[in-house]
Amino acid sequence: MSFQSMVHRLNPKHYPRDYRVATIVEGRETTIDDRRIHIAANSTTAVLQTQPGGTGTPWVPAAPAASVTQAQMVQFVRFIEDGSFTPGSYRDVIYNAQWRAFYNVAARALQYIDPSNTPTIKPAVDSVPCFDCELVLPTRNITIDHQRPQEGNPVEATCKLFRALGLTKGDPDGPKGDGVRNVHMGNVGGVAGRANAPLRKKYTLNNVGQIYFTIADWGGFVDSGDLDKACLHHVVNLRPLCNACNTSNRNVAHYA
Repeated sequence: MSFQSMVHRLNPKHYPRDYRVATIVEGRETTIDDRRIHIAANSTTAVLQTQPGGTGTPWVPAAPAASVTQAQMVQFVRFIEDGSFTPGSYRDVIYNAQWRAFYNVAARALQYIDPSNTPTIKPAVDSVPCFDCELVLPTRNITIDHQRPQEGNPVEATCKLFRALGLTKGDPDGPKGDGVRNVHMGNVGGVAGRANAPLRKKYTLNNVGQIYFTIADWGGFVDSGDLDKACLHHVVNLRPLCNACNTSNRNVAHYA
């Protein structure tokens, strides 16, 4: 799976290119006929335009204005590919430096009870607290939970990743989303959204998010499900839980 063709969509051409907008509104994929992504001839920048007067009238820049450069697209693709895992390898997130730092993974000398009921300290092992109950376990005994669940509406994980990059109308609530946004939002041209936003805003793309999602759609990554799967198994959507806390109904889809 490679998203590099999204970068190539912004290669300079001697002719202009236009793509009808694909987006997510309140957790549902949709298209918008009076919006398009325009890439001018010999340009490497995608610009969101609208047609407020209807069919046959001039296209004008959207308000608020939104554009994505090829350099920003490179950062977006890199963020997805560097932090995403396959369905069979997402446990490897325990080796991801950003994830380890956020969830306080460290070598710790844990206490055990030997067969004679005597407490004993063994050599330090890689360990992590359960996100819910805070029980510290060796990483080999921790389970990895998908915050937006694997069953249900697949675009919820996509919105979660986009939200962490400033690409939805609502801001993230949690510290991980805030931390990702503070580091990466500027790199992709994201914008701050509404704090403490209602659910519908968190699952609706903003103008810049529409550009990224449209380019992904025209690249075939939406219909194939590759974008949703990359976001589902991404560092942003994975957290450590002990076996007791990671129940089958732990996370419920917001938009079934």
